[in-house]
Amino acid sequence: MDPEAVRLQAHYLYWNDKDCCAGVFGAVVQALATAIGEPWASLPIEIMLFGRGGGSGWGTLCGTINGAMALISLVTEKAPSGALLTEIQ
Repeated sequence: MDPEAVRLQAHYLYWNDKDCCAGVFGAVVQALATAIGEPWASLPIEIMLFGRGGGSGWGTLCGTINGAMALISLVTEKAPSGALLTEIQ
C-alpha cells in the first residue's frame, strides 16, 4: 500500500460523510481490496460509522484511533495485538 494514497483517501472519506473512524478504516480497507481482493472487497466500511466523534459523538475515544484499532483486531490474534494496539495511542 502507498501510505500517501491511503492518507489522501482517508482525508477524502472524512470530508465525504464517513467521518474519522470510518474514514481511516475505509481508506485502509479500500487499499487492501485493491491489492488483495477478498475478503476486503466485501467489507462495508460503514460498519465503523458508529466511531465518529469519539463513539457516536460522545468524545470518549478518538475515531481515528478506534478505526485503526479495529483494523489491527481484524488481522492479529488477541495475544500479540495488545502491543500493537498500544502503539496506536
